[in-house]
Amino acid sequence: MNGLAIRRFCYGVLLAISVAGCQPELKTEYATSRTASINGISTFIELMKQDDRRVDVWPFVTSRLADRYDTLVVFHTTFGPLNPDTKRELRELLSYGTIDRLILVLRDSDAAIDYWDQVSERKDLKQEDIQEARRAMLQTLNGFAFASQSDVVREEEDWYGLKTVKRNSSSEPIAVQSTLSTSPEKQPIKARWRLNRRLEAPEDGTVLWTSGPDPLLIQQSWFGIDVLVMASAAPLVNGGLVDSGNRSLATEIVDLVPVKSRVAIVTSSRWFKGEGKSSPGIMTFLQVQPYPWIFGQAVLAMLIYCWYRSPIFGCPRSFDEFETLRFGKHVDALGTLLARTGDVTYARLRVRDWLQGSGSSHLNTSDNDQHKRLSQEN
Repeated sequence: MNGLAIRRFCYGVLLAISVAGCQPELKTEYATSRTASINGISTFIELMKQDDRRVDVWPFVTSRLADRYDTLVVFHTTFGPLNPDTKRELRELLSYGTIDRLILVLRDSDAAIDYWDQVSERKDLKQEDIQEARRAMLQTLNGFAFASQSDVVREEEDWYGLKTVKRNSSSEPIAVQSTLSTSPEKQPIKARWRLNRRLEAPEDGTVLWTSGPDPLLIQQSWFGIDVLVMASAAPLVNGGLVDSGNRSLATEIVDLVPVKSRVAIVTSSRWFKGEGKSSPGIMTFLQVQPYPWIFGQAVLAMLIYCWYRSPIFGCPRSFDEFETLRFGKHVDALGTLLARTGDVTYARLRVRDWLQGSGSSHLNTSDNDQHKRLSQEN
């Protein structure tokens, strides 16, 4: 249903939780597309690539996105409001470019909290591992709660607002009512989604997802462009996609993007202030698959060739041992000897010795005897 890539990742995470237990080196970098971070979005990117969608990953918002893509997905990396420069430039980018759909994903979750919570609930682990998992969960939860307890006031022209909501327990799965569901029953989707704040939709906005009274996904039209604001990235990050309910919600987000679309996924809401003169560098290029494999294989092939050509490590070479430096001297000496003696046989014997590599300065005994005998006969 969600593709082979997402199923493989989910099986891998479940195996890590059930077998490995506590992972002291858990990667938690947010919205990264390069590593297998539990808060990364590499699986969501692979899910978006289905149905022949052309997907590119950008590290920041820039004006170069305006004329290249149909859909823009921006992951907001802070818990506060959008930067005024980003907000202004983003609206200008939408006003003159080819983008007809903006999906703004806010930050209001941390998959590491649920990960450590699930590990601490396992009964087959050692007591010290369970205690370590609880300490890690509380540490992550305290830091997350401090950063996320801030309201975002919705001004008249803003696309969204955020209001902090106090809840008794935020670790239990929530019931998400979706208007995008294609099933005739339209049953609520049980999703493991940690809620801390609820969206405040504009008056002309349409609420697509709700959890009780809390809007989770809103849609509005901004000068003919569809702008969707998602309350949290919980259903889209790698750790969240382990849950079947979150996978269903992520599929609904992907289905909002038409097939064969040109999609730009921006892993940061930071605006690039280079006025569009610079594009992502070689490191950004090498972070997109399969270019790292192609580049690595090309470098490996060059190293193997250099190793093969090296006289120290490569195959042994054989050289013909000719005294090319003294070749002229041999010819001159033989010519002088022939001119003085007039002995053709002796000169031929000398040439033969030189061709056989015996040197140009010695004659073997048999040659000398033969020369003497020929001289006496003459």
